[in-house]
Amino acid sequence: MALVGSTAACALVFSSCGAPQSAAPAQQTPTGSQPKPTAVQSTPAKAATPAVPAPGPARPATPGAAAAATPPVAAASPTVGVTAAPPAAPGSANVAPKTPPKNFALNGSFEDGEAAGMANLWWSDDAKAARSTKAASGKYSMLIHPDTGSKKKKAKDLHFLRAVVRNAEPLLGKEVEVKAKVLVKPTKEIPGPLALNVLYTANGKDGAIATVFQGSDDWTEVKATGKIPADADPKSLLIAISVRPSAQEPVLIDDVSLTIK
Repeated sequence: MALVGSTAACALVFSSCGAPQSAAPAQQTPTGSQPKPTAVQSTPAKAATPAVPAPGPARPATPGAAAAATPPVAAASPTVGVTAAPPAAPGSANVAPKTPPKNFALNGSFEDGEAAGMANLWWSDDAKAARSTKAASGKYSMLIHPDTGSKKKKAKDLHFLRAVVRNAEPLLGKEVEVKAKVLVKPTKEIPGPLALNVLYTANGKDGAIATVFQGSDDWTEVKATGKIPADADPKSLLIAISVRPSAQEPVLIDDVSLTIK
């Protein structure tokens, strides 16, 4: 905001009090005659008109003289109720927040389902699986017991927890990413105790996008990426979490997601 200022013009005013009075000249009287006293009538001095100083440095004030200061011109008042918007920073245009990618894994947080049973929209292949309150986020996760076998029965290679990918047409021909948070005791056995998969069928052949996890002592995000064939059957898409016998303890799964990259 520009400041409006004014240069105050100062005028020096001299008081008539104390200023010397000019005397009228005495009249000449012929010799021999008595001079008649002439009354001198003093005329009151008029106040001096303040002089407007020329541009330039102000003259010093005369001692004893009263200086009358001209009041300064008031600055223009800002408009009440109007606030100037600050200039926008480069690149700070109003941009709509980015919409998070759609998650095609329904009930991937396992919050819906029976209290101590299977989560809605998921099922298992004869594995002992149930919801658990030990969760990575929210209230629930899924717990899967591995098949360790017995003296009479050989352990199965895999136990699956599966979910159908519904309305999967937008995924066809696209690069996708499947993720899950996993808690499973680590092992040195190869392959590891858990695999995360997206299964599909294209032209009568089965395919998969998969990754294997060796385990960790804390919740760990596991993910796999790959392309779904454009000619895949959209009704064949499944999310499958497989647990191997090398998992000597139950496995916890939470926050499953399937999104387009």
